Amino acid sequence: MDEGLSPVAATLSLLQAHRLLEVSLDRRLSAATGLSLSAAEVLVRLGAAAGGRMGMLELAYATCYSKSGVSRIVDRLERRRLVARRVSPEDRRMTWVEVTEEGRDLMWELLAALQVAVEEDFARYLSDDDVTGLADRLDKLVAGIRGAEEEAAAEAQSER
Repeated sequence: MDEGLSPVAATLSLLQAHRLLEVSLDRRLSAATGLSLSAAEVLVRLGAAAGGRMGMLELAYATCYSKSGVSRIVDRLERRRLVARRVSPEDRRMTWVEVTEEGRDLMWELLAALQVAVEEDFARYLSDDDVTGLADRLDKLVAGIRGAEEEAAAEAQSER
């Protein structure tokens, strides 16, 4: 392949793998727990956070979902009593989302189902070194993109 196209080809492959994984993981997690992949991700990230809670903006940043997208996911999780919103006593403008006891119980089922799904739909095609290398490269890509976005936002702010 033309050297100039290899980053494009790699990006297209990444997008294709993402979509295939997303569809498969969503189907498996929905069948096992009744949660969509996006709701499962929010619940797992909350469960892994200090104190089992995160601010809405922090949650949107961590998941790369829009603020309104995270709010809709939290609404669905809240209706199932898996999470609860709490107004911060220190800053009433801040809303915390925290995992409930029911949410924590489901999270363990979810993690078990996710482990099986990841093994069957992802890890079995890659060696341990491949997985480690891929994780390192994806972390580097995410950090680079986030850094560029933050730079652009700061530049736009300074132009105002």
